[in-house]
Amino acid sequence: MIASTTNADLVVVTPSYAPDLELCSDLNHSVLELTSKDVEHHIIVPTKDLPLFRRLTGPRTVLHSVREFLPTSMIKVPGANVWVNARRPWP
Repeated sequence: MIASTTNADLVVVTPSYAPDLELCSDLNHSVLELTSKDVEHHIIVPTKDLPLFRRLTGPRTVLHSVREFLPTSMIKVPGANVWVNARRPWP
């Protein structure tokens, strides 16, 4: 669950990853510029991409690792932005 850091009425949540850094940066800029000052932007990225996205953090932008939200049974497929549930790998 994403909790507001400032009791905001609206929180924008964006999943992203390294190849989308510039697009996410543009989106973050738009959220901050075009919404009221109490709107927060929460960005969720793979743990390895956290250092790349740290420049976006600020009073209204919060960065999260996907590990904060996925159960430990979820494992990342190497070379892809895909996660598989190890307990039930096939639907």
